[in-house]
Amino acid sequence: MDTTYIPMARGFVARHGKPDIFNTYQGSQFTGSAFTGVLATNGIAISMDGKAAWRDNVFIERMWRSVKYEEVHLRAYESVSEASTSIGRYLDFYNGRRPHSGVMCANGQGIAKDEGAAVVWFTNAAEQGYASAQRNLGVMYQEGLGVTRDYGQAFTWFRKAAEQGNPTAQSSLGWLYESGQGTAQDYAQAIA
Repeated sequence: MDTTYIPMARGFVARHGKPDIFNTYQGSQFTGSAFTGVLATNGIAISMDGKAAWRDNVFIERMWRSVKYEEVHLRAYESVSEASTSIGRYLDFYNGRRPHSGVMCANGQGIAKDEGAAVVWFTNAAEQGYASAQRNLGVMYQEGLGVTRDYGQAFTWFRKAAEQGNPTAQSSLGWLYESGQGTAQDYAQAIA
């Protein structure tokens, strides 16, 4: 058994305090009594993922795939320091402004459904120029989800997304032109 992690567990507790629960996978270094004993001695509950279950790591694997293809593969870092700074900046973006966070809030995927929070996430991403977030923000305003219904705002966000070629936003924009909601009724623009 690899005992490398035993001093790390003791050091973690000493530096950061006792967590309520420790989650790990079922590798022998984490299931041995030497390691689990440190946790038990400190009154820390142990949670272990299912052995070789694909779902255990799906979210973290998806996140690292995004880091790899949306950040690391697009850069030629000159130093470890530059890589650390750039990846840190990307992780701030991933956790704070990336459109997927709004979708998760809007639909209650993995977290409690919160349409108001979804609007905040979509607004952050839409202001960065992401067409899908602009389209989603248009829907939120059009339907009054998490915000007061405002066809003018819906029109604005659908137009921004449509200008970037988002087909769903183009269709929604056509509907607003046809119905005269959020803009003057204009059948010529509705079919353009």
